[in-house]
Amino acid sequence: MLSETETLQRADVLFQQGRMEKAEKILKKLRKKFSTSVDVLQLSGLVAFHRKNLFLAINCFRKAIRLNSGSYELYSLLGTALMENKDFGLAEDAYSCALSINPQDPGLHNNVGNLLREIGDFEKAEKAYRESLSFRPNSEMVLLNLADILYKMEKFVKVEEIYKSLIAMGTNDTSVYSDLSNTLLHQNKCDEAIYICRSGISKLGDQVPLIHSLGHALGAGGDLDESKRKFLQILKINPDHKQTLAALSTHYFLEGDWLNGWIAYEARFREGGMPLRPFIQKMWEGEDLSGKTILVWGEQGVGDEIMYASILADLIKEDVTVLCETDERLVSLFQRSIPMSSFFSKKDPPIKELRSSLIDFQCPMGNLGRWLRYESKCFSIERAFLKPDQKKKQMLREKYEKHKMLIVGLTWHSANKETGPQKSLKLQDLKLLFDIPGVRFVDLQYGCTVDERASFFNKSGYKIFHDDSVDQLKSLDDFAAQVASMDLVISISGTTIHMAGALGVPAWAMLQVVPNCKWMLDRDDTPWYESVRLFRQTVAGDWIPVIRKIAKELKIYQKTLN
Repeated sequence: MLSETETLQRADVLFQQGRMEKAEKILKKLRKKFSTSVDVLQLSGLVAFHRKNLFLAINCFRKAIRLNSGSYELYSLLGTALMENKDFGLAEDAYSCALSINPQDPGLHNNVGNLLREIGDFEKAEKAYRESLSFRPNSEMVLLNLADILYKMEKFVKVEEIYKSLIAMGTNDTSVYSDLSNTLLHQNKCDEAIYICRSGISKLGDQVPLIHSLGHALGAGGDLDESKRKFLQILKINPDHKQTLAALSTHYFLEGDWLNGWIAYEARFREGGMPLRPFIQKMWEGEDLSGKTILVWGEQGVGDEIMYASILADLIKEDVTVLCETDERLVSLFQRSIPMSSFFSKKDPPIKELRSSLIDFQCPMGNLGRWLRYESKCFSIERAFLKPDQKKKQMLREKYEKHKMLIVGLTWHSANKETGPQKSLKLQDLKLLFDIPGVRFVDLQYGCTVDERASFFNKSGYKIFHDDSVDQLKSLDDFAAQVASMDLVISISGTTIHMAGALGVPAWAMLQVVPNCKWMLDRDDTPWYESVRLFRQTVAGDWIPVIRKIAKELKIYQKTLN
């Protein structure tokens, strides 16, 4: 007959081996027999936590604390269980109790940092991680946590310093090299990012995360052929690697290989990627839709939904009923423009009508291309497929007209954390355009531009007209009318250029060296929109030649209209 201590040791061995079910069977008996044993309760809480039985874990830790209120370890364990249970306030209280008992424990400060990170208080999380490091300066785990929080705060220089220190310490964690590469790309340090990836591969071997990061860095640096070779190398190792398939879709689209692009693009929905909408219907895979009903649902950003809406007309040509779930701000615009379809606002959960079993198929908007835009000749675009509210358009046109000046809308900045830095400009960068007489520029930029417009005026003496009555973040129908009232739109890649193209408004897109893949390469037009012209960088980060070319073309365009 085993003693309590021996039985507990047996349960602990099972716990260490990961055999949680057997450990819990033993502990359940021990809890009945030794209900006041702190050791039994503590191990029971640990086993329950690893079995995702948070209710039992929290209960065991609380009982143990009542028996031994001086144990900072028990408070720490309780805090961790409460945090996992999303009881953040109670978790913070538990950690505070633990720190009052042992304020110099580095693990406790790290746990507090994790809690603060979880609730989005990044500045306090940074302070907690640094406090932990004051007791254990070379803790790789805490340094990685600190780097993560600094990355979220976009303090990329500090993140870079941490990852380089970890590499100097001899880390074998591939994520350090990959994340450092990504951090460097955020600072437009493409060559150094490539070097870091190659250094990681040299030390740690041809590991998929490192090869993928190298492919990404090469692509960002403009070496698309070598980037593609790296991604294809990964598929030889793991043919189903979703991040690589998604990256390859970019290459295929840039090359105009539409079919392979769409096929690879579907990897975005694989495990851990973009979530599918919770619809019950069969996914459409190109079947005959005659006499059927199909639900198409929007995904990603507004610009993408506008672009993919151009494909809906091909569905409507069939004898098919098309229902479409989309961003609420697009419903009225889409319904007016494509009346043969029925449009519904995206809701969570989706409205009952769209969850009906009477609907035959469902399809994400981005999947339509595989079946309806699989080669270049499938693109058959009209000048415009969206229709603005004509009264609003006319009202805005009258507001903007001044001395028969050319009315040109401008967008110059993207807040997208991943792609924004590469494709954005400052308003000041566009001063050369304002030097052209007879042009009235209208601010089409989303978000608050008050400070930038004031700074631009102070430096240049030029004003850009801003209309407070239009807020595209609230009403895309109003924004469509505003864009439609322009003589010309000049914009970076984003919602504005998609809206202009869909409305048939002449639009000039300023594109970085490696643009959004749907704009392809080595051409100044696009199969998506007849009215859009593309002005491309030739050197990453150098917008001056692009702006000079646009200024020259703008003078010609102005004379043509006059």
